[in-house]
Amino acid sequence: MRRLLLAAALLGSVAQATVAPKLSLTEQARKAQVIVQARVAAVTAQERDGQRWTVYRLNLVETLAGNAASLPVIDNTPAMWVLEGVENAPTLRVNDEAVLLLYTGLMDSPVVGFNQGIYRIANARVEGGDPAELAAFKAALLRARGSQ
Repeated sequence: MRRLLLAAALLGSVAQATVAPKLSLTEQARKAQVIVQARVAAVTAQERDGQRWTVYRLNLVETLAGNAASLPVIDNTPAMWVLEGVENAPTLRVNDEAVLLLYTGLMDSPVVGFNQGIYRIANARVEGGDPAELAAFKAALLRARGSQ
């Protein structure tokens, strides 16, 4: 019985390790090394150092903050690399457009807050954005970064 309880406790702590704390938009903007508005040009699988990755090639619409040239690249195209098999990892499709708040390094998910820093765009509106109007949302991000 003790072994069962110990195993359950260990599994519970592992499951919790993948949960990111909820971040405010200001916290996300301050943590992001790069903020871009981008459209997904292609989604491919790549192997690197024995690990499989989903690679999202990005067509940059606008760089809002940071140096987009510091993002990982594939075939001279900025890309977002997400480790395959990670529970609740962010997913995008070809032609999806979003404001992306990113770290520049190669990690399980480069999206700030694990997947909180993806704000999909449809008809100049930001899904889950506050404010929802695209120009106002981008202005709010820049204000948040400016108050660092």
